[in-house]
Amino acid sequence: MTSIIFDQNKINEGLIINYMNNIHKYLEFKSTKEEKNNITFLDLSIQRNNNDLHLGINRKLTQIDTTIHLTSNHPLEHKLAAYIYINRTITLPIMEQAKQQEWNIILTVAKYNGCPLQIIHKLKNKITLKTQKRKSLPHKHNKRRNGSLSHITLNSYTR
Repeated sequence: MTSIIFDQNKINEGLIINYMNNIHKYLEFKSTKEEKNNITFLDLSIQRNNNDLHLGINRKLTQIDTTIHLTSNHPLEHKLAAYIYINRTITLPIMEQAKQQEWNIILTVAKYNGCPLQIIHKLKNKITLKTQKRKSLPHKHNKRRNGSLSHITLNSYTR
């Protein structure tokens, strides 16, 4: 998915959506309106302060504290899969306050679901090291893998 953020006072939203929706019959573009200086896109929150955009984490209230409990009869990798969102706190250019808030939620969810916090800290360290290693690789080995595109959201804001 791709997000396009633009100033509605300078660009006609209807013309953009009409043009984009006629590019290919299997691509669908939708518009998301800014509410209270905020737009949510996937699991991100994009907040506008004056002319600056700040990224944060957007969590749906329904998914906050439900994971596979550590005492359940599931493989450990299934139980830890919910904590892969630690990756967001490390790799996304989100505000420091948002990173700390997300980390606190992750720790609370882990504790609530019987997962020892040392496992979560170890997982965070592992992801951090992997991310640092990936960033240190030469550019030719650090290519993004692009998948197929089936839906693009068009986000807009007004001043």
